[in-house]
Formats: sequence, structure tokens, C-alpha cells
Amino acid sequence: MMTSIRKRWLNWLGAGLLGLAAGQVLAAEFTLRLNHTLPAVSLRQVHAELFRDTIAKASGGRVEVQIFPAGQIYRNDQDAIKALRSGAIEGAMVTTGDLSLFEPTFNIYEAPFLYRDYAQIDAVIDSPVGKAVFDRLERLGLKGLAHTDAGSAALLTRPRAVHTVDDLKGMRLRASAGQIQIKAFDLMGVSSIQLPFPDVPPSLERGVIDGLVSTPAAASSAKLGEITKYVTWTRHQLFPPVVTVNLAWWNRLPADVRDNIMKAMPAFTREARRINLDAEKEAFDVLRKQGATVIELTPAGQQAFRARLAPIYAELRERIGADLYDRALKVIESVK
Repeated sequence: MMTSIRKRWLNWLGAGLLGLAAGQVLAAEFTLRLNHTLPAVSLRQVHAELFRDTIAKASGGRVEVQIFPAGQIYRNDQDAIKALRSGAIEGAMVTTGDLSLFEPTFNIYEAPFLYRDYAQIDAVIDSPVGKAVFDRLERLGLKGLAHTDAGSAALLTRPRAVHTVDDLKGMRLRASAGQIQIKAFDLMGVSSIQLPFPDVPPSLERGVIDGLVSTPAAASSAKLGEITKYVTWTRHQLFPPVVTVNLAWWNRLPADVRDNIMKAMPAFTREARRINLDAEKEAFDVLRKQGATVIELTPAGQQAFRARLAPIYAELRERIGADLYDRALKVIESVK
């Protein structure tokens, strides 16, 4: 799956983005070690490579991005964020759920069924609401550069198929991070077990967990269809991971390099979003070939989930602040 997506991405990049013209290449003056926790063959890795080459072009070769996938440096995003804040690494691609533990306003991207589709969540990210959330990273000593769309939620389970919310009762599901996701698990009668993503396959095989919430692309790249029997596409969350860097490191870059990188981020984001749509379409075919049964929730099934999770919205509004929450709702409602 990722091979065909990478080929289309390389076509988009073209020679101008992959390599600088002769005579323009400079030795890298700055190194950005970029951590992420998904496999080296994954959508996250494709996005990381796109980011690496975008930065090389935008900086005129002065910034080199070194990618460390599969948690090679830090096995979970919470540790990577702490390392970013201390300056132990320069960059990471992390989930909004993990960031919400450090900056609560990122919970705006975590609420189940708040967003109908990518158009709505991308509109919030691209709006003044999204900028206000991003700007708060600087209080943590971080600089947010971009979001990438990384897929919509699916429930992967071993013991039984999930057609309604009651089918989940009593299961032990892996939780990534974020209080909103854990609250949702509680409301569904699920026990949440926090595990780094690299630990998910062996934990499923040993029966430590019964399943997890993942995206189709991440699940297929980790070959989870070979381990879990059922994949229920709920779409209850849309995941927009954040590319963020250490603020002190960022401020040491020359002003023109910083400006050129920021100018390149909108094109990077657009292409990352397009790649995600391709990856999601292909992922379900891969999961089926791996042996999983794919289930799509009926409208009645979705309504049952929404009704069970309704208490989350009042808690979310209080957690992130009424003004920001209400502004986000206005943006969502404006996208038809």
C-alpha cells in the first residue's frame, strides 16, 4: 500500500523538491531529529519523508531532517514531547491526544463524532481557532509547524465483532493518550490500557488487550489485520497529528530560513492531506487481505455511539474554554 502512495508523492515532489539545483546545495548547518512511533512502513513515515524533503528545499539544504520511526528514540509521544521541551530532540510528529495532556486546548480535536469529515476538522485547523491552539504550544517551549490528516477512527477487536456500542462492554482496549479518549472508553464500558504503539501487536497476541482504536492506515501497516479478527469503521474521531519542534532550536535558525519553512508548510499540509485520503482508501483492502472482517457502522449504530458519548461535550467545553469551543462549533457548522 505505502509503495504506491510513495510513488504518487514522489511524482508530486518532483526534481525541484527532492534535490536542489547544482551549485545551490549547501552543507547542512542544522540537524532536526524527528521522532515518531509508527512503523517505518506507514503513512506517518511517508508524511515524515515528505516533511524532510520539504524542509531541505525550503531551507536551501541548510536544515537536515533525520527521521527516527517506530519509537527508535522515544517509544511513546508523551516521552517525545517531554524530550522536545527539554531540547533532548529537536522535532516529533505527535498526536493531539498526547499534546492535550500538556495543553488542554488540543482536546478540541479529540471529541468523538464532533467532526463529520476531514473538511470540517481541516477548516477548524486552518481557522483562527486552530492558530490560537497552535500558538499556545510556545508556552510549552514548542513551535507547531503543521498538522497532517492521518485517518479516521476504526475499532479493531479480537473477541467479537462490534456492531453497536454494547458489543464493547467489558473489553480491554489500548488507549493512546488524552483524557477525552479515556472518558469515552469509560462511557462505553471499556477498560483502557495505555501502551506505546510498538507494544500493541505482542499485547494483542498475548491477550493483554482485546483491541484498540486506530486508523485503517496505521493498523494495516502494523499488520494488525493478521491479529485482530474484526475492524469496525466508526469514524468517531479524525486524527490530525502535529509536527512540532523545540522552540529554542527553532529560534536559533536564521530568520530567512524560518520564514521560508513557514511559507512551505501550507503546501506540505495540502499534500499530506491528499496522501491520507489515498492511504485510507487502500488500507481496508489490505486489512481484508490480512484476514480481518471489515464492518461499517449503520446509521442506527452510529446514533447509539453518539448517545452514549453525549456527556463528553459539556466536559470538553469546560476543559478547553467556552469561547474557543463555541468558535470551533461555528466553523464546523459553516462547512456544509
